[in-house]
Amino acid sequence: MTRVTRAFPRCLLSAALPVLGQSNDPSEVFVWSFILIMLLVGGLMAALYIKKWMAKKEEPDDDDGGFTLGDLRRLHERGKLTAEEFEKARVQMIAATQRAANRAAETAAEAARKQGGATDIDQLRARAAKRKEAAAPPAVSEADGQNDAPKEPPVDPP
Repeated sequence: MTRVTRAFPRCLLSAALPVLGQSNDPSEVFVWSFILIMLLVGGLMAALYIKKWMAKKEEPDDDDGGFTLGDLRRLHERGKLTAEEFEKARVQMIAATQRAANRAAETAAEAARKQGGATDIDQLRARAAKRKEAAAPPAVSEADGQNDAPKEPPVDPP
């Protein structure tokens, strides 16, 4: 067997040499080189196409494994969810998203506090507290038991 495998390349080479040696035209070499290059490019393109095709088969149907509001809408449009079920699921999903956003904001605020800086959330909370104080009715003073704001005249019922 080793004798056959060693002899095969020599046999192939010896069969090809007379054919290649018969032509004196250099343009024939360019033609065959072009054909060989085209075959290589075609093989490469076929390999890339097959690789892409195989990768598509391995991908799961859903991108991130999560359930989105768009998925709920599609189910509702197809009639697989009633209006009540859709609304309930939508409210739950929005609430879960808000809770996750609040947790992320709190985590970021804690990290910023540990680094010694004020955070945007702290500034927003301070502004909200100031607005509440400004919008709140004036407090009754303990000394005279009267309100600092002028009283409105009572309205008679009809």
